[in-house]
Amino acid sequence: MKKNAKKSEDLLGEKYQKEPNSEHEFFYCNKCKKNRRTNPIYYPESDASVSICAECYSKMLATAMDNERKNAEPLPEGTIIYFGKKGHKCNDGKKELEYGYYKLHPDSENPVTVALYRCKSCGNLIIAGNKYNPITYHHYKIVSSKQAALKVQQEKLQTELSERSQMLHPKYLPIATTDFLTRTTIKRCVSAQHDIEDIQAGVKVLRKDYTVVTEVVPALYCKTCNKYYLLETEYLSLKNKGILLCNIVEQKYWVSHTKNEFFIRNPESLLHKMGYNVSRSTNLYQSERHAILRAALDNNLLTKAEVLSHLDYLIRRSQGQSALTEAVNKWKQDREFVYGLNKGGQGDYYRARTIIHKSRR
Repeated sequence: MKKNAKKSEDLLGEKYQKEPNSEHEFFYCNKCKKNRRTNPIYYPESDASVSICAECYSKMLATAMDNERKNAEPLPEGTIIYFGKKGHKCNDGKKELEYGYYKLHPDSENPVTVALYRCKSCGNLIIAGNKYNPITYHHYKIVSSKQAALKVQQEKLQTELSERSQMLHPKYLPIATTDFLTRTTIKRCVSAQHDIEDIQAGVKVLRKDYTVVTEVVPALYCKTCNKYYLLETEYLSLKNKGILLCNIVEQKYWVSHTKNEFFIRNPESLLHKMGYNVSRSTNLYQSERHAILRAALDNNLLTKAEVLSHLDYLIRRSQGQSALTEAVNKWKQDREFVYGLNKGGQGDYYRARTIIHKSRR
């Protein structure tokens, strides 16, 4: 048996003991019902009087392994699979791996069954072995365990810095997703005569792992025209941390717009800003789209009714157009996911902790 294979007690349902047998002594095999002289002899732990020859024991394991493969759990394309068992680290410090078989490309004509580890603590899947065939895992996201662990540490540090920033600035003005932040290089409004004041602004930022955090940064507020201003250096600092979940404009914007024209909460513009897309050019995986939708709901950026209504509109608008058949199917999948959230449905299985973007050919 392979080094990484399941233990015999896991496959056969009980533990077997083995003892050496003299080459000159015969014994009766209770499995094949023959007198045998093979080495060693196996005994089930529950009944030491039952003896099984090595050949029958090997056949029993092979049959159990075949059944295990036939009952392999299907993995949808786009699932994140980690590479590097030694580099895997859980957030809670625990590391208990369970070996099992999984079926790749379950919807294709020729699905492939592979052996993977699943971490009992975090649920991540890890390739069993030191090498893997990229062709076998085509359409799956292979992520280095070491790189993922390093990224988790960096994100944890970012979160700690963000929390420390909020502790230093406990009183800040929350910037809503409908608010406008104007980028500026000078500390004044569009009109030098306007009355401005320094404030601490809490800006919601969508990070690359699809978690939303509030970053507190110094900003300006114009009492005269009711506008918020953000220095270019602060804007670039926030941009490096993720996507700013508010309307970002430059000062020239207000030359042709005298008021906030898009103050009504628009699900389409907000989801698009968060990166939600079903186009082939963007080619987001299903798990990525679901993570974005979940982030919008979990952080109260949109209500469940607003998301469902928006997806219904997209499906209704594009139904019957052959060029948009794939997009409609994706919207339907996403609608089913959102509908099933908090109802014990499939949505509960998409708690993606880390999603690393890769270029797609």
